[in-house]
Amino acid sequence: MQYAIYGGASVSKEAIIALPPLGERKEIFSSLGSVLSGHRIISFDLPGHNGEVDMSLTNYLKGIHHVLNQLEISEAHFIGNSIGAWIIQKYYGTYPKEVLSLTLLDGGYYPINERPSEYIQLPIIHKNDFIPAIKEHCQQMSKLTNETSEVLFSYLKNNFILTGEEYKHHSDEKAVNRLIQQIHTDSSYYLRKCDIPLQLLIADLNLDEISKTKLTAFTKEHPNTDVYHINNGYHFLPITNTKEVAEKINQLMIVANA
Repeated sequence: MQYAIYGGASVSKEAIIALPPLGERKEIFSSLGSVLSGHRIISFDLPGHNGEVDMSLTNYLKGIHHVLNQLEISEAHFIGNSIGAWIIQKYYGTYPKEVLSLTLLDGGYYPINERPSEYIQLPIIHKNDFIPAIKEHCQQMSKLTNETSEVLFSYLKNNFILTGEEYKHHSDEKAVNRLIQQIHTDSSYYLRKCDIPLQLLIADLNLDEISKTKLTAFTKEHPNTDVYHINNGYHFLPITNTKEVAEKINQLMIVANA
């Protein structure tokens, strides 16, 4: 499995396992590792992403478990952005003794099969249009600082590979859609009960009316969960709202370790 370690030295006792959104890469957590420098962030690519071998999510979870054993990590804090927030809940359900806390980043707060599953087509961009398209995408996030926008621009550029005259997305389209289908047909990727510290960070600028309804239902079902609205927050919270995310993760880890 492809993974990267950010933050503290490899001997750091505080381990954080991080899973990215659909179609994204482990490098989305690089900025977070710079802020949480006293901790070890082990960030995994999803199956079929960034050259990772396509596999079932069941085998993917087994793969994470195997890596943690290799790294001699018996327990860790888990964070997941978007689809990663559902997958870390499944990991907790499968290996509960290994999980100290869960942080859901703008995802995972409702049974995903309550929303229709659509086939995703990954973008292919002509090389002459590539840089303007990435810049335009970043400019749409108008609340970002110039520095953060530059970091996001650099990250998004590396989501694509030049093939001839076109830039193609790094992910395998069939693998991406296979992940969606697996989660949509398995309700156990959403926790009905959680016995460890759990928090949900919501990106306010991406919160639509359907999501607001589901968030209300989530807070009723999980009344002891801390829910934070990230002001001027965008969906890719680890890279667009790094400082706020780091603060909330630190707070939860203190509670979990008490």
